[in-house]
Amino acid sequence: MLRFLIEQRGLKPEELVNLIGSEQKANELINGKNSISKEQAIILAKFFHVDQSLFIN
Repeated sequence: MLRFLIEQRGLKPEELVNLIGSEQKANELINGKNSISKEQAIILAKFFHVDQSLFIN
């Protein structure tokens, strides 16, 4: 879902660094190598104006 939202808005993964904390963490989340935490889901939901449940599996 995160990758989809990034692509739909024409963003670059680097633009999420300020939200996530580091480029490595952002890339891991985008590529599905790490799960999105509840706190990260809240932050991403506010940024993308969607429900946080979209990011929690």
